[in-house]
Amino acid sequence: MHDVRLGGSEQLLAGVQLQREKGSSVDTFGQVNQYAEQLDHAAVFTALQGRHGAFDHELALRYDDHERFGGELSSQLAVGWRFDPGRLYLSFGEGFRAPNLNELYSPGFGGLFAGNPNLGPESSRSLELGLDTDLAGTALALNIYRTRVNDLIAFEGGQSFQAVNIAEAAVDGAELTLSRRFE
Repeated sequence: MHDVRLGGSEQLLAGVQLQREKGSSVDTFGQVNQYAEQLDHAAVFTALQGRHGAFDHELALRYDDHERFGGELSSQLAVGWRFDPGRLYLSFGEGFRAPNLNELYSPGFGGLFAGNPNLGPESSRSLELGLDTDLAGTALALNIYRTRVNDLIAFEGGQSFQAVNIAEAAVDGAELTLSRRFE
């Protein structure tokens, strides 16, 4: 990753990610090679961050190029407002996740946790609203979020657990963190 100051409070970050996933499985009883696969995945990303008075922002883009699933562009936008003694922020982001080798090809154990070569990648969109502040020496972080996932990769039960794509999934929640330093 590399970052460049653009002047004032603006900063540009950029990077490249290269990943090669290799895996194999051998049946220990029959010494039969059940699978031997390799997947390559590359990504480039950039983010523009800045602060203007009490306001800050981040705009990020990421392009994933997966050997099996092709290319996918994801984005993130976040804005924040700083006040004494805290910060309020809102962010929107998109995500992409390709299945890993185990989710695709694992023979499992006794039919359990088997991979699925027909899996597709999952994509998501998230919205988050958060507050970070300090109350009488105690740090407080509160956020609420809503995430929608298409083609969620999960293991489905029944007689065996196999990786499947779930057409649509929703994850809504809130987090509260309190921390205090005692001396």
